[in-house]
Amino acid sequence: MKFKKKSDYFLLMSVILFSGLLLKVVLIDFLSADKALTDLYNNLTSSNEIGKFTLTWVAGNNGTTGVVDSEDESKMTLSPGENNIYNAESNTGGGAKATYQLMFNMGGNQAAPPGSIIIKVPKYLFYGRDGEPSNQVIDIPLAEYPSDMGTGFNYRYETDEETGEEWIVLENYQTIPESYSFEASLSWILVTPSTVADNYTKEIEGHVYVDLDLDGTTDISSNSNKLTLDYASHATISSFSEWYDSHYEEEIAKTSNIYLNWNANWNSALKPENHEDYIYTINY
Repeated sequence: MKFKKKSDYFLLMSVILFSGLLLKVVLIDFLSADKALTDLYNNLTSSNEIGKFTLTWVAGNNGTTGVVDSEDESKMTLSPGENNIYNAESNTGGGAKATYQLMFNMGGNQAAPPGSIIIKVPKYLFYGRDGEPSNQVIDIPLAEYPSDMGTGFNYRYETDEETGEEWIVLENYQTIPESYSFEASLSWILVTPSTVADNYTKEIEGHVYVDLDLDGTTDISSNSNKLTLDYASHATISSFSEWYDSHYEEEIAKTSNIYLNWNANWNSALKPENHEDYIYTINY
């Protein structure tokens, strides 16, 4: 191609450069639109939800009869078979142990980064007659925070500054894949069963909070089903017979806390009018 004037050449080059720039802008806009559409598609098709979050009773032991209600599996009744003090070193004694299994499934199709899942359950199951937590051993088969050895979750204890409620907090320390299932059996052993009153009832409920983008706000939350713990610590006299042997009266009192006569050192306000018609026992 021949140019009659230099100005014609410069005009053609300007058109070519302008066309190239226009093409570049169109390509950039197209790529940006494509990314926006992709992000929109991912947002529309991603499923962020709690697949499963349940608590299930497991029968007690350590001399305890833990009976799960046949009609309502969320309810369990503990009836201590003895009042022996629990020894943690030898894992012996104690008459009340309650265990439930926690099951959690992330669900959806989006992985959860470390620190994005918080599960909370009540710290104590047993409370005494004064309303304060009884002496109890808590068994959690997970690594304690900040350890990262185990099944992907560790635990710590927290107290709510506003309500004073105390919680066991489970948190994921590694990425949790979508549809990942997590299970843990948590147990409470009452050190001295008699410290909890008869007919004591405790309701247990768990809570889970998920912050997938770690921006400090909860994206998903859910509550577990509720469990109920009933505590039956009353004593039942199965048989009784009356007898008297003055020769062994002192020995009987030493070995069995049974007294055949009223003791003058006892509180006189408790003395019945016909005190000679009774035998007495002292329980500590």
